[in-house]
Amino acid sequence: VPRKFKVHGPFKVPVNCADGEKSLNGKVKSTFWSGEASYLAHAKGCYVFARQAGKGFTPLYVGQTKKTFKGECFNAYNQVNLADVISGIKGTLVLFLLEYEASGGPLNKRAINDLERHLVETALLKNKDLINKKLTANGPSFLIRGVHVTPGKPAASALTFKKAMGYGTA
Repeated sequence: VPRKFKVHGPFKVPVNCADGEKSLNGKVKSTFWSGEASYLAHAKGCYVFARQAGKGFTPLYVGQTKKTFKGECFNAYNQVNLADVISGIKGTLVLFLLEYEASGGPLNKRAINDLERHLVETALLKNKDLINKKLTANGPSFLIRGVHVTPGKPAASALTFKKAMGYGTA
């Protein structure tokens, strides 16, 4: 039985703006978790930091929890990596949380690992400069022309397949 994850967000991440440069302050963790995402602080799953500009999103970092979202999302490692990327970007830093839905049994760590790998591979298709590429040697091991983001106009057969398989639909 596949494990289920519920998507929450995007939640705006509080940043400092000075002289046109963005940075995370030391209080980002407490500020964020006292806001609209507070009900997810102790949940587990995967998370994606992204830049939102207009109606579009660019994934910047994908991670998973070992403990809780609150304990992982804004840890020192993530803050350093995000600070390097967001300093000069335009747009808003946001966070998506993919909450693991408990099914009565123990936490399925394999499902969380599998989801993180999938999210990293998918994010790399949209942003080759993704911060964390640790789960992939040089990016995804495959892509489907016309289904994944590839140059050129997709063939009608690719668009039909995309629809048949539910790519890009809720």
